[in-house]
Amino acid sequence: MTAGFTITYLRPAQGVTLRAEARADSATRRQALCRCDLYTVQEDGSAVLCAAAQGTATVEQSR
Repeated sequence: MTAGFTITYLRPAQGVTLRAEARADSATRRQALCRCDLYTVQEDGSAVLCAAAQGTATVEQSR
């Protein structure tokens, strides 16, 4: 179950490739805080941040 989710769009995704880097910043038995940064890769190989997402997911415990 998702407890919260936000996306911040910084600029249009214009480039040759779209690359995402995701990680779990914090995780417990009940919830996880995750972040994902989206980059566009230009023809010269440089990467430009175009969006950032963050979400919190809760784990439903089985009874």
